[in-house]
Amino acid sequence: MTTTADFSSFSEPQQTDYRKQVVTADLPSYAQKEEAAVFALTKQEYERIEKKYGTIKSTAIRGAEDMTVNTGSSVSLPEQVTVEYSDGSTADMGVDWDTSHLDFDLSHMKEGT
Repeated sequence: MTTTADFSSFSEPQQTDYRKQVVTADLPSYAQKEEAAVFALTKQEYERIEKKYGTIKSTAIRGAEDMTVNTGSSVSLPEQVTVEYSDGSTADMGVDWDTSHLDFDLSHMKEGT
């Protein structure tokens, strides 16, 4: 067995008794129980692995926040927004707004509606 705390320095190998724990969970069809393993992780370790190797999902969109438009003013929608992802990355994305069913003529609107 070799141990590490930081994955840059490692202990000298040592002889140890080890009995592999039997995997009883349902695995994806491509996985084999003989090759699977069970091991303990702290919450912080799990979150770090999930962030690095898990499915990346969009978590927020910046640049398309709610807006207030005064009577007689024109509406201007952003051409780009910033998408934030679960791994901490961001990407600027173009937006193709479907405004075909929106009424941009606000002249008939009254305050508070």
